[in-house]
Amino acid sequence: MTWASRGSGPYRTTPATTARTGTDDNITTQYPVSNRGAGCAGAGWVTRVRGEKFARKEESMSESSPVHEIPEEDCWAMLHAEEFGRLAFHLLDEVHITPLNYAVDAHRKIIFRTAEGSKLLGLTINDDVAFEIDTFGEHEARSVIVRGRARQLEGAEADATDQLPLRPWVNTAKFNVIAIEVDSITGRRFELTRPWLHMRPEHD
Repeated sequence: MTWASRGSGPYRTTPATTARTGTDDNITTQYPVSNRGAGCAGAGWVTRVRGEKFARKEESMSESSPVHEIPEEDCWAMLHAEEFGRLAFHLLDEVHITPLNYAVDAHRKIIFRTAEGSKLLGLTINDDVAFEIDTFGEHEARSVIVRGRARQLEGAEADATDQLPLRPWVNTAKFNVIAIEVDSITGRRFELTRPWLHMRPEHD
């Protein structure tokens, strides 16, 4: 079985691993689509339902759904407003995640500092990363996820980041400046119920 995906050039045909799901009257075959293609905002699925043409499956979020997509510009506004997030990166055959403080520069790159260690080693070996920030309150939560490529800045590029509001939160030396060049950005807003909060006994 093959499927077609749009990369940086013409369509190409690639073997796909299928996962079949079904009900009594309907069988759906889903094919994973890479999030690394040009113009592709995140991973998704190509879905075929009994002879229908292939089409990119969009997430269905009706007006009554508690999950809402955040527009891209609002995602960037949230990234600018926050300064603490979580970086996911590869270290050999493992995936690691670490919290860090960051800033966004004028070119919409996510900038952070790091010391020598496993994080810098992992980013040097494999530049493929994901970055996430979130906020939540009593009634709603928001999350923004960025996927991109990390690289170490040197010389004038590194010096230019001194103008950003970016200093180590922990009193340790972090001389290595890393930039995440963003390939895709997505955001979701969730309406929360958290019913256990209303089950707490009232205090006298």
